[in-house]
Amino acid sequence: MSLVRSRGFVLGLLLLLCAFEVVYFCYMAYFGGVIDANLIIQALLEYKDVFAGGRGVAGYLFYAPLAVVIPYLLAWAAVSRFCTARLTVPGMRVVIVAVALIIPYKIIRTGNAVPYYANETFPSVANSYLNLSTLAFNHLPKLLFGSAAAKLRQGAAPISVTSDRDPGNMTMVIIMSESLTFDHMSLYGYKRATTPRMASYKEDPQFAYTRGIAAGIGTTSTFYSFWNGIRDPRNEREYIEQPANLFRLAKAHGFTTTFLSAQTSNLLRGIGTHFIDNLVTQDMMEPAFDDKQDGMVLELLNNVRLRDRDFIVLHLRSVHAPYEHNYSSHQELAIFNIEGVPFKNHQRNAYDNAVRYNDMIVSRLLDFLKDRVQHPLYVFFTSDHGQLLGDTTTRQFGHGILLPEVAHVPIMAYVRNADLSVLEAVHRATYMTHYELTRLITNVLGFTIHDPDDGKGEYFINGLGYYGHGGYIRIVKDDVAGSGLRFEKVVM
Repeated sequence: MSLVRSRGFVLGLLLLLCAFEVVYFCYMAYFGGVIDANLIIQALLEYKDVFAGGRGVAGYLFYAPLAVVIPYLLAWAAVSRFCTARLTVPGMRVVIVAVALIIPYKIIRTGNAVPYYANETFPSVANSYLNLSTLAFNHLPKLLFGSAAAKLRQGAAPISVTSDRDPGNMTMVIIMSESLTFDHMSLYGYKRATTPRMASYKEDPQFAYTRGIAAGIGTTSTFYSFWNGIRDPRNEREYIEQPANLFRLAKAHGFTTTFLSAQTSNLLRGIGTHFIDNLVTQDMMEPAFDDKQDGMVLELLNNVRLRDRDFIVLHLRSVHAPYEHNYSSHQELAIFNIEGVPFKNHQRNAYDNAVRYNDMIVSRLLDFLKDRVQHPLYVFFTSDHGQLLGDTTTRQFGHGILLPEVAHVPIMAYVRNADLSVLEAVHRATYMTHYELTRLITNVLGFTIHDPDDGKGEYFINGLGYYGHGGYIRIVKDDVAGSGLRFEKVVM
């Protein structure tokens, strides 16, 4: 760069690299890993959550952007200071641009960006260059202009759905938490009392719970599969045609569909919002939501006029970073200290406090439903994905990382005045995948999903890419109960 005559060109290149390096170092400081283009796409889709999470830990990780900005400022100062004295070469800009286009050319020629993903063994500047190349010449064009219909997986057997019976009048509620891992729930044996209210249901014959495996490692990647009843994320036809979409099936049998979310509407892409009768998200609740957090969902539910057939989804946010912000109005639940402790302890303690707040919200929602619903009631509870808190061998934090532990989620069911065999299905599964949960929900609604490739004990955890393009984990269960699981990671 120092050989380039144009100061403007040098400044533009430094600013571009600096921007990517800031993102790179901030991600590494927070999560403990290396960011890639798939994660950047996810951050763009969930930018509000990214900014909120960043603000929550800025006091701990302020050094990360400084570690990048200061050297880049010094580099620009050096170029400016010695502008007239330095040696320049005519046409050097062309050489730099030509070299920079080598990887983009290979990506375009092969149509495959996987060999050029960021690598932990590469310098940060090299990874920033790879991320920029992959984003600009593969991911963003596919996202903005690609035709999903033209990329259907070859040889995938299409699924079908049949209506087997009229389910009768009932209220079905799905409570979808956010970033909740069973590894930090005392109901599942965690040493801290994070879920005392849920644990009180353990002896209730109308309650069952098991360890769950999420369909994805991020909210949107899970939502694509969960709400559309997808077992294999590579079956793009099912995402497009949505034959097993839960909202679609509920409406087909006369249910009124409701979705109340403490998250923002940008996370709902592809879940079948056109099949939802009543939709309220955080965007529509501000600024009231800022004060009441997930308590706002309870207020919204209280205003829902219950009918003979209701299919209601409650999407909570209470375990999402920054954790301490979510329970700020209920400091009595914050029994784990977050002041003046190292970053690792701050994150774990704040997370566990947030789980306690989530436990209270879920308990209140369940109490409300038990009081208001007189006919058959089905309540299913899970989370969109789990969360790493430095507990694994990788010592990483957050989610969006293609590891089985990121998919550790709770699965619970409460059934009253209805078919108790649903509880038995949950209870006998040592591990239950999200697909198996959606299949169970579909059966309660009076439908059956026919997947010709099902029955092999194969299930999937989708990465952050669309339709498995960002990698996935193949799960092989050794039996129906899934007491033994084998994970095979496939990086696309």
